[in-house]
Amino acid sequence: MSLRTLEAWRSMALRPTDQWMRDDPQANAEIEHKIMNAPCMAYPDDDHPAVICGITSCYGIGTVWMVVGDRFKDTVWRGAFRVHRALVRGVFDALRLRRLQMLVDVAHPEHGRYAEALGFERESDRPHLGLGPKGEDLIFYVMRKGK
Repeated sequence: MSLRTLEAWRSMALRPTDQWMRDDPQANAEIEHKIMNAPCMAYPDDDHPAVICGITSCYGIGTVWMVVGDRFKDTVWRGAFRVHRALVRGVFDALRLRRLQMLVDVAHPEHGRYAEALGFERESDRPHLGLGPKGEDLIFYVMRKGK
């Protein structure tokens, strides 16, 4: 929820497969809205972001979102993982959540492994429904309060 994180988003070098998020006006506007209106952060910092992530919430359900830049390498992954795990654990009380979910594109199984390492459980697949922003299939991961 800061102009610095918004500037980090605008300057972050994205992976070629994710460049569409900045190029598509609607996707870019949605990410900028999330940055300015919901808890989020850039890692390792706003000046040199490798990943920007946050949580939107409604009626006790939080949805984790994350944009990975091309600087997201092994060493950054390990550090980001420690930060994300701590944030995920504390967010239930801070945002009064009973459920936290993460939707993962089936084309990126490494993101599913990341979700599972954070403590999320695979809840269900949504094949052929095209629920992703570009019509891609998604896998739902969930974490419930107290588990």
